[in-house]
Amino acid sequence: MLLHAGAPATPLQTVMATVLDAGPGACASHDTTLHLAGVPGFSATPVHITQPRGGVLRPDGAAIMHTSRRIALDHVALIHGIPSTTVTRALFDIAATAHPDRLDRAVDAAWTRSLTDHRRLCEALDLLARQGRAGIRAMREAIEQRGADHVAPESGLEHRFHQMVEQDGQPPLLRQVRWHTAIGEVRFDAFDPEARVDAEMDSALHHRSLSDMAYDERRDAAVRDTDVVVARFSDDEIWNRPRDAARRLREVRRAGRARWS
Repeated sequence: MLLHAGAPATPLQTVMATVLDAGPGACASHDTTLHLAGVPGFSATPVHITQPRGGVLRPDGAAIMHTSRRIALDHVALIHGIPSTTVTRALFDIAATAHPDRLDRAVDAAWTRSLTDHRRLCEALDLLARQGRAGIRAMREAIEQRGADHVAPESGLEHRFHQMVEQDGQPPLLRQVRWHTAIGEVRFDAFDPEARVDAEMDSALHHRSLSDMAYDERRDAAVRDTDVVVARFSDDEIWNRPRDAARRLREVRRAGRARWS
């Protein structure tokens, strides 16, 4: 790989050079693959490299080297032209050491971006579980928590909200539900169909402008006209006062169920 003299290497160039230096069959993997694919929370460096076990090892002091008994052909892809493991494989690779919350966020972020799904995760589980890999239990649990019809949260705020609901012992809510109103189709961030409660998560970035607030008022009025209660939760409430948010949600859901029972 050639660079112009004096030109600083970009992160992509650094990854590519490290992969090429690692020898035949080597590819970017783990955190590096997830970064290349655009999964938030992961860095390109230090570069993670996976090589076939028994291959020629060319240690690079700046890289984290891994070996694998077998890298299936459908577990390898080109990302930005760089030989890499697939995102699905990278999730299994990080599962051995990642904190469960970080793994959950990575799975949901990849799922939201259509970088993985239930079928691909199950196929990888069937293959890798036979090899006795570390992290299989964590990935099995992650897959079991997400069925084939799973809809991943679209933001970190939504992930934290659903985590808050689970930690409070409340039944899970449906995610990203489409609903018809007099002003057209809208989406509920989270929905309790038995209580007919629409829980909305408001970030400062997307719900504080005058136009955003005006739309939210029109939208919520149209939703209420369909006999659905709208409960809005600010990002500050979800992140910094989760007990208060969980208590308020619990009360709204209880009132809704009592209303429709």
